[in-house]
Amino acid sequence: MKRSIFLLLLVVVACGGAVFAAAKAKVYLKFLTTTTERVEPTTPDGRAKTIQHFIIVWQNIDCPATFFWRGDNGWTPCRIEKVHNTGTKKVPVYEVKLVNNDNDMIHCGDTLQLTPTPGGKFRIPAEIPPSAKNTLYFKTGGSNWLAFPVKGMGKK
Repeated sequence: MKRSIFLLLLVVVACGGAVFAAAKAKVYLKFLTTTTERVEPTTPDGRAKTIQHFIIVWQNIDCPATFFWRGDNGWTPCRIEKVHNTGTKKVPVYEVKLVNNDNDMIHCGDTLQLTPTPGGKFRIPAEIPPSAKNTLYFKTGGSNWLAFPVKGMGKK
């Protein structure tokens, strides 16, 4: 009798563990930081621009197909660049290399720099809520839009 209760308990725990493991959400990226870069005008009467960069680590086996930034200025495509440390751990030297639309170049563990690029007219997809702000949206091959809210944006 004790043995059958033990086996029953073991089965329940094993099945329960499998149910909880299946309920885990997929992790696609780890957000590292946001940086801004001030670009001085090239003409005397021009205005300086501030460019925002998002540094992430891709953490999924499915490659990202595209990234968009949903900020205060609408729906903006992002330029995707790989960040490599060509120095040492003590003296890091970071090299940024543009990733072409060949998403096979992005692998799990790659550090990426995403830069929203203004220009062009891209409609906001219907499935994106109008109230969504300060959010990175991305797709992997064949997926729907996936969202990653960026916290702390707009705070001084």
